[in-house]
Amino acid sequence: MEVLIVTGRFGMGHYTVSQSIAEQINQTLPQANVKIVDLCESILPEQANLIYRTFEKIVNRSALLFNLGYKYTERFEPNVRPLLPRSFMSRLKALLLYYQPDAIICTVPIAPALIADCLKELGLTVPFMTCITDLICHPYWLHPDTKRYFVADYATEERLMSRGVPEEKIVVHGMPVKRAFDNPPERPCHDKREKHLLIMGGGLGLLSMPKSFYQAINRLPDVKTTIITGNNKRLLKKLSGRYENIEVLGYTDKVAQYMRQSDLIISKAGGITVFESIYSELPMLLTEPMLAQELGNAEFVVQQGVGRLLEKRTKDRIREIEELIYDDTALWNLRQRMRTIQATHDKMAVGRLLAEVCR
Repeated sequence: MEVLIVTGRFGMGHYTVSQSIAEQINQTLPQANVKIVDLCESILPEQANLIYRTFEKIVNRSALLFNLGYKYTERFEPNVRPLLPRSFMSRLKALLLYYQPDAIICTVPIAPALIADCLKELGLTVPFMTCITDLICHPYWLHPDTKRYFVADYATEERLMSRGVPEEKIVVHGMPVKRAFDNPPERPCHDKREKHLLIMGGGLGLLSMPKSFYQAINRLPDVKTTIITGNNKRLLKKLSGRYENIEVLGYTDKVAQYMRQSDLIISKAGGITVFESIYSELPMLLTEPMLAQELGNAEFVVQQGVGRLLEKRTKDRIREIEELIYDDTALWNLRQRMRTIQATHDKMAVGRLLAEVCR
């Protein structure tokens, strides 16, 4: 079986989910040959870096502009073809003919509509599925020809159904994360050891904290802090070697290891980070959501009782961190809620349903 996963590096979440799905398929269907294809790099190799750099700058410097575009496009059926180069669809068709997949999985919005159009124009009946990587659902994720939608939560399922997606097409299975995040260490309710705080800003390293925040974190008694700056090299340079009790890292593939060692994480409300934290049983303090899709992720965390929103002022943030990281009972309760959520998820759903759809 040839499986094609179509994704994009808008941040790192979509690509990370693709890797996790590939891992899951290889475990469930070892005979399958899984290929991950970056839509921009494969179809527009000359422009891909410019596209991703532009996206990064918009998200980093003008979240308001991004959110306006997100809200505006929610009102229309997904149709980006007029915005694409003329060669885009012909190249995408050539890619599909080259790989000749038995099944296609989309992990980035816009891709479902483009894939559906190409398959129709080529006269192919290849089943394709979509894994939605956020807890809210933009119309660009949707297309009536989609065989299955894999969603992270029942609230997302309800949102899809309200947009006319039949219930039988939707599978609630949590967010695909790598196996390294499974089986977190058992932590006692009352833990007297030194505390570990993890701070992350996602693949783009979006951490907007003043110098006074890092100084205050460095002074917390019996707390060691690790900051992962992702691809934000300027922040890495700014913080490295400045604080005795703070370790600063750039992009790393050992996030699961750092989560296992930590008692609390401070992060933006990215869908992937939220579920990596849940499967690692790592309580969350989320920074104020900047992007439209992060609002739904943050609401989920608070409503499900697996984390809290961090205050805006530095003084209040430090107080909230102190109140939670030293409260073993509160941390234990948050971890118990995470276990409850995990129990409702069918983590191997993608591989199992892939076999059913392709019969």
